[in-house]
Amino acid sequence: MHILQDDDTVRFEGQGKVHYGLVKSIGKKYAMVYEISTCEIRKIAISRLTYVPPVTLDKQQITKLCRYEISWSGVTGGAPDIVRVVFSEPFTLTLNDLSAALHNIRLSDADNTTLYNEWFEPLYSHYCIYLDDFLEEQTPDYIDVLPGLPNRARKLAGMLRVIEDIFSRSIPLRSAAASLIREINSYLEDEKKPVSERNYKNQEKEEFLLYYDSSNGKGNLNTADDTTRNLYRRFVNDLISNDNKLALKIKGEGCCNGSIIFERDPAEAYRLIKRLFDMAGEPNYALWLGELCFSGDHADGMPEYEEAFRYLSIAASGGILRAMVIIARMFALGLGVPKNTDTAWRIVEEVYSICEQRFLIGDYNCKFADAAFYKGRCMRSGKFGYHSATLAYESFLQARLAVRKRREFCNDGDDKLADDIQAEIDKMFELGILPPKSKTAKICINSMLYHHLHKYRRMVMRIRRLKSGDLKLTFSIEKLPYEHDQPVMFITETNTGYCDAVPSISVKVSGSSLEKIPDEPVLFNSTDGRNYFMGGTKVITIDGDYTFTNCAEPAPN
Repeated sequence: MHILQDDDTVRFEGQGKVHYGLVKSIGKKYAMVYEISTCEIRKIAISRLTYVPPVTLDKQQITKLCRYEISWSGVTGGAPDIVRVVFSEPFTLTLNDLSAALHNIRLSDADNTTLYNEWFEPLYSHYCIYLDDFLEEQTPDYIDVLPGLPNRARKLAGMLRVIEDIFSRSIPLRSAAASLIREINSYLEDEKKPVSERNYKNQEKEEFLLYYDSSNGKGNLNTADDTTRNLYRRFVNDLISNDNKLALKIKGEGCCNGSIIFERDPAEAYRLIKRLFDMAGEPNYALWLGELCFSGDHADGMPEYEEAFRYLSIAASGGILRAMVIIARMFALGLGVPKNTDTAWRIVEEVYSICEQRFLIGDYNCKFADAAFYKGRCMRSGKFGYHSATLAYESFLQARLAVRKRREFCNDGDDKLADDIQAEIDKMFELGILPPKSKTAKICINSMLYHHLHKYRRMVMRIRRLKSGDLKLTFSIEKLPYEHDQPVMFITETNTGYCDAVPSISVKVSGSSLEKIPDEPVLFNSTDGRNYFMGGTKVITIDGDYTFTNCAEPAPN
């Protein structure tokens, strides 16, 4: 006698009808049963429940169903839909099974509704859901298969999706069966050929390219064999003839920069990317065209600045910061546009500001390191109308910090940029452009805090008197009630070479005339370096010499 267990199918009578349900939990006298017809949980006496055993199908029955030699209701003996179906052993659905089923469907007089309910739906449900029962057919070992190309399992799954689409579009499966059979037979015949000689659909070619996509794909062309690379190249060229965007992008980028598949060919790159831009109008393609026109690489080294400006303006309007940087250079040097260093510098500042905001909210994968580095180089060269070694150094310190944060939080070392930044810093000290730095230096507190002196966010100053009689001032941003973590401050101090994003910063003040230390922290939102104000009203005066010690790292010399 079967002892009821959870998830057993049961039958019970009530109000002159037979009901079916699933046991959810068992007690001593009662069971909680999910009634299938009403979707309700009912408490029913165990004595009223009759166990309904699952329908067990053997391999021969499953084979007949897969080949449509028997219907679902026939193979299950007319059991109710709610009865579980179990297989006596796992079964591998094959392309030959599917081909045989389609042949039998052609000979039958069944309509789509019957075919769906009595063959496809139960077949597809078990194939997709119970993979331990309906196993995917694997390509035999003696047949060559390349990663990313169709194998029997993928082909089988694809054919089932095609049949599902036929049902959804109300196309008679009987009339479509012949072409599906030909496709299966063609694939099985194709397997006998080398992979490079087989026939592939455009969708299969595109899936192969996506498999080796450098950002999201599973494959790696750098380690692939020659057969794979040659097939990849062939598929790209095949798809380009059909204006496939992915193929145009792959070859356009390859010809622009040179790749393991395509040699550098700026003229071909321009042609392909221009086609892409005409089709899609995306800002990234405008950037590529603008860079090619700016360099003139596609036209025997003759820059086309007016065309470059047009494309770069499109890219810049799409939010691409690199395009804005090139436009700034064009204005600074008068390339294709009237020379205007004010406009050039304004663009550099805008790019820097956009990236800085992203950096300060924790987006360490943004381009702040690049933007700060570029700003520093512009400031050092003076070609953009402004020249300051100190402010250039400040930007280089910020760029170095941004690279360090990117490496720490985003696993992106960006070693070349890091080396370029450090080289600029070293050069400034070697040439004596900046004086040697010490670990401790006198500072202007309003310069150190200028990033955070805004009326919409108050700052907090805590004051402590040291044993020496000097004062220790610790500055932070006021924490709002809903904030869990202390807001960070972006501090750059060029006298000591300090740059970091920190919750607080401390300085020492010597020679101050302040006698009484406030019991509570002092709130302020502006300072002239001696007097501290809140909304224009002075709240405290702390005179004396302010000194800061860089405890983070030795100052560069």
